[in-house]
Amino acid sequence: MKAATVGVDTAVSLVISKLQRLSDTNLIEQCWEILRSCLDSWLTHCQCAQQQRACFEEITKLKRYSYHEETVCRLFGGAAVQQGNLVDANLYLSRVVCNSRRILDPDLFETVSNIRNTLVVRWSFRMLNDIRRNHSFSSAISSFLSELKDRRSVVLDVGAGSGILSLYAAAAGATTVFAVEQDEVVCRMGKSVTAGVGNIKFGHCSSEEFDVGSNHVDLVVSETLDSIGIGEGIVRSCRDVALRSLNKNISFIPSQVTLQGFLIHSQTLHLGSFCGNFRTNIGTSEEPYCCEFIDEYTDVVQLSDPANIFKVKLGDTFDRTLSIISLPVITDGWCDGVCSFLTADLFQDNTITTAPNFLKTNHSRMGCWEQGFHPLPRRYVTSGQVVSIKVELTEVSVLLSWVGDQVEYSVVEPSQVKLLNSNFAQSSSNELLNVVPKVVDVGGLVISNPFQYASVKSVSFRGYVLHSKKLLSWSRVNPLALCLRDTSQSDTLSSEVNKYRTLLHENIPWNTLEHTKLSEQLILLRVSEQTPLLNSRTIQFQGLAPLPPTALVFWTELEFQSGAKFCSSDEPLWRPAAILFGCEVERGDSYTLSVCFSGTSLSASITPA
Repeated sequence: MKAATVGVDTAVSLVISKLQRLSDTNLIEQCWEILRSCLDSWLTHCQCAQQQRACFEEITKLKRYSYHEETVCRLFGGAAVQQGNLVDANLYLSRVVCNSRRILDPDLFETVSNIRNTLVVRWSFRMLNDIRRNHSFSSAISSFLSELKDRRSVVLDVGAGSGILSLYAAAAGATTVFAVEQDEVVCRMGKSVTAGVGNIKFGHCSSEEFDVGSNHVDLVVSETLDSIGIGEGIVRSCRDVALRSLNKNISFIPSQVTLQGFLIHSQTLHLGSFCGNFRTNIGTSEEPYCCEFIDEYTDVVQLSDPANIFKVKLGDTFDRTLSIISLPVITDGWCDGVCSFLTADLFQDNTITTAPNFLKTNHSRMGCWEQGFHPLPRRYVTSGQVVSIKVELTEVSVLLSWVGDQVEYSVVEPSQVKLLNSNFAQSSSNELLNVVPKVVDVGGLVISNPFQYASVKSVSFRGYVLHSKKLLSWSRVNPLALCLRDTSQSDTLSSEVNKYRTLLHENIPWNTLEHTKLSEQLILLRVSEQTPLLNSRTIQFQGLAPLPPTALVFWTELEFQSGAKFCSSDEPLWRPAAILFGCEVERGDSYTLSVCFSGTSLSASITPA
């Protein structure tokens, strides 16, 4: 059995074949050692995920596999991470997390959690925990199906995700529910959630691939909505289903989507978008809008009443249009853009909206959705004036601009616009010219080597540990029984996974967030020209309150050769960033905090001392 003399893939096959025939325990264990060595070499060169999966399935059938499961899964999972195949990496490594017979390696758990967090977008957690949103959809689906009385009913859930709308339809008496989800990871999760419900058929496909003609669909439900309503393709998918359906009376929930908007002034939003003849790509054809919780900006002033930007009935023909809307100004001020919000008619009088809290509405508000912000070059408007805005509409986006605007702008990175507009820039403009190019990102994190610019002397990361029930809820989703974390102390698989480790929460309103500090301000790391960019540190501290740690909040301080300093926490355009620890950190009297800076990200873990 001299595997080294045979091609690697052939060696793997030979050892597997030998293991299938052996009965002596000692010989079996020797074969497992050889198999591990062969796999380590083969997986380094094999780039075919399908071949890897087939080989893995064969190995799981071998004798004494359960004793070697962790080693095998780590080998396959590590190879998948290195090849950027996070879907399979999650499958392999999750088996270790779920089936481990001993105390789990915390680094492996954190790696799996970060991979999951990358594969499943965090905003879906807010959506699943939005009670008003859930109740509105449940009520609408139940009301529609109740009108069908005793007739058989078929429901199609487009972009089913976790399957929550499918569960509502099944509970309301639907005969059959077809749930389609094109994201492989989310589809597996949805299948798991709905596995015990016999009349839900979950499929990994898009709505365009679903055979509408062979299934008499009565109702299509979908919440493939974004902040402007149409950004995730709900118009296109519903129109496609309507065209291919043999049921000409097919219905949709929501039945209609309306986007409204109003003029706003906000110094913070303006300074994050424009500086002289420089602007970010937000508000251009490349990135027509951004998503913001407008209520969290304390300097927002409403300058006009809302007006309809577009209204579309789902299932009907949708024409790409170029139009002009008129917005009557109600307050004098500098206009910095348009705040847009969604209104979705579900069924009968059941309507939901994403309008900010300061707008009066009779509809149920969805707290899980942000508003759209469409930045415009600043103009002064006066009460009584009617402002004209040009609307360029497609099936998946809307671009707003001033009518007749001929000003040309240079598009630069958001971090450069923010830095140009910062208070520091006003007093150190000459030095700033050497620092602007992609040094500081939102949240204050340094995202490239700052020491290539002669004026930078050092970079410090400062922060504190806190407890917050709100942040804790963002790490946990009850309907899916998931607990995901965003941090890691070290990399046990591959340096490639580093880019998935840190998730910056730039939209958290730290000045109003209810939280309790568990530490004094800590100097997490200080990186200078004399220290390597890859740096780590362990900090011990006494807890200030008897509460479990939830997150590490941090910010960046740049020190220049002249002695000038730039601290991102002092600038209104930057908000501190956060690394969430999740909900499994135990409470302690003192803690050990481990932080690591890789040059492009900051990661951290914490344990009771």
